[in-house]
Amino acid sequence: MANPEQFLPFQPALQNSCQLKNYQQQMQNCRGISHFYSFTTGDDLNNALVIPDNCIDILFDCNTHKPTVRVYGTVSRYKPVELISGHRYFGIRFMPGIMPDYIDLIPEDMPDHEYNFLDINPGAASIIDEIALRESFTQQFKTFNENRGNKSLRQP
Repeated sequence: MANPEQFLPFQPALQNSCQLKNYQQQMQNCRGISHFYSFTTGDDLNNALVIPDNCIDILFDCNTHKPTVRVYGTVSRYKPVELISGHRYFGIRFMPGIMPDYIDLIPEDMPDHEYNFLDINPGAASIIDEIALRESFTQQFKTFNENRGNKSLRQP
């Protein structure tokens, strides 16, 4: 049996899509975070497919005029995730079965659902703006770690 600390989940349809530009990934494998990732969507992309993996993702649309953040629970089958053409995205992928305490939901509410991050974490407006304004991927994940990286985690 594989050591769970060595298991690093990923979404092959996202990582290998030719419609996503400048895909970057920074492995974390610490504090329940598998990795951070970033990409820019091509001009002809409206969605990307995700596969079931028992992971929660937080995905920032870093549009500097109106940044938004969605929280995605694991899916039970391939599912399209709506993305906006030409936008820059920053994401946090948690290890399977891990849920940060700042997501104000119970784990049973997550599968096959997505939520606006502000609806489940009303005090998060400042971190959304901070991350959206960061020019580099490295600055984004450092900002996230400084603001949320020390928060508690839950397992179902």
